[in-house]
Amino acid sequence: AIKVLETLITKYPYKKNYWSQLASLYLQQNKEFTALAVKMLAQRLELSDSKTLINLADMYRYLHIPYKSAQLLSKAVKAGTIEANAKNLNKLADSWLASKEDEEAVIVLEKLTKLDKNGESTLKLGRVLFGLEQWQKAVDYLTKSVAKLSGDKLGTASLLLGMTQFHLGNLMQAKTQFSKAVAYKNERNQAGQWLRHVEKLLETNAIKQS
Repeated sequence: AIKVLETLITKYPYKKNYWSQLASLYLQQNKEFTALAVKMLAQRLELSDSKTLINLADMYRYLHIPYKSAQLLSKAVKAGTIEANAKNLNKLADSWLASKEDEEAVIVLEKLTKLDKNGESTLKLGRVLFGLEQWQKAVDYLTKSVAKLSGDKLGTASLLLGMTQFHLGNLMQAKTQFSKAVAYKNERNQAGQWLRHVEKLLETNAIKQS
């Protein structure tokens, strides 16, 4: 099948489905880099095919080349070739994050939070801002995420919000969030340690004031 497709491509190079089929066959044989090369060649022939571009970006991430993926998606979104919907923006944000380009990820995530209905993208942005030590912005987005999230991720958001409030010196607000986070299995130990630490600080402060 590969030999037939290679022959067909030489005769009909603008038949995009031949390129896609050939790349898929290479992937089936675990020839990831060959498949990537085929997709790149297909991209040079037709840049307006959004599915081809998205598949190529996915391939870059799969091959641990996230910066290329981010560049490709960013250009395509700006050009309007790829729709700036939640799914595609998520892919772009994840590509920037995997590339350690957190500032670029923040720009995308801020757009994504406007489309966020379940709070997960807002939590992701809060986590990135926490890592950048932008405490006040992190509090703003984490507070919004807590209002939307449910299940285990609510525990994660509460713990992170508590830690952010601690860095801002808001001990009572931090205590409130840690008290909520201890109710969740995955956060129980860490939240419990933070809670005890904050309670000791509050006691010390109370003694000093008295």
